[in-house]
Amino acid sequence: MKKTFFIIMILGFAVISFTNPIGELFKNALNSNKGIKMTMLNFESAQMDYEKALIESSNKKTLLSAEISMLNERSSYRKGQADFYSEIADAFFAVKASQIELEISQLQLGIVQNDYKNAKLSFEKGMISLNSLKDSEVAVIDAQSQEEKARKDYNDALTAFKRATGTEFADYEVKPCNYKDYGFSYEAFKENDLSLKAQQISLQLAEYDLQNLSSNSSYYEKRGLEIKLEISQMNLKNKEDSVSESYENALATVSSLYSSLQSSGVKLQIKQSVYEDSQKRFEKGFVSEKDNINQKISYMSAQKAYNENIKSYIKALVSLILNCGLSVGEAVL
Repeated sequence: MKKTFFIIMILGFAVISFTNPIGELFKNALNSNKGIKMTMLNFESAQMDYEKALIESSNKKTLLSAEISMLNERSSYRKGQADFYSEIADAFFAVKASQIELEISQLQLGIVQNDYKNAKLSFEKGMISLNSLKDSEVAVIDAQSQEEKARKDYNDALTAFKRATGTEFADYEVKPCNYKDYGFSYEAFKENDLSLKAQQISLQLAEYDLQNLSSNSSYYEKRGLEIKLEISQMNLKNKEDSVSESYENALATVSSLYSSLQSSGVKLQIKQSVYEDSQKRFEKGFVSEKDNINQKISYMSAQKAYNENIKSYIKALVSLILNCGLSVGEAVL
């Protein structure tokens, strides 16, 4: 059954509710993220300037010029929205990735430390050479260095997350939905293409200038405006031709990322099953501790890959949502 996709307006900013806890992360970040605060303030100022321009407008040309300026501001605002979602998603999943990398590095350090311990015993019994012992010692040093780097990366990710969201890191459940349930359409994408609207108004401006040219204007002035009109017509035609391609590319990107997400989800399930089986066999003494740890590392690496696919999918999906201008009741999750 389809669930309603809500959009909450805060100072004119659309906050997507994903109907799962990660939506709370985006809403909470609105109160602290400097980039989106600036985006909202700039847009509020632009709206005031636009309303003032409409009141003070003396002719159609000034009205059309005000419309183009406002479309440019709307375009900047939409980009600010997309940047905000991207920044928060990047910060969130960077922490999750660095968490996994830190735990993997700790597990790997434990493996080589145990190998070194066994190597020392073997060396004392004359079973291996000094060089083999030194190789084992180097492996420990390298693993310690990797663990230290992973710990720093994790702490840096936590700092970046707090800077972006204004809060300490907390994990959120993420349940990506099928993009097909959103009801995306080429018509909605085209209707909300701001650059297409700007080109349409630019054409109206060019037509207005030529139609209102003084009767005693020179050939140079008239021909200049005719050229300007032809260029505007060509620009609009080119833009109209590119809208369909842009939509198809955006939809194909989301579709491809969703397929990758599904594939990585299946791989994750397989890795989890293998690790759980390994853990049971380890507890019964059928699998060595080292082999069991390696299975856990393989499982955790699959988790990391799956999270990366979720992040990419969410970012592309949000971009398409914004570019289709979806509002309350028009999208489902």
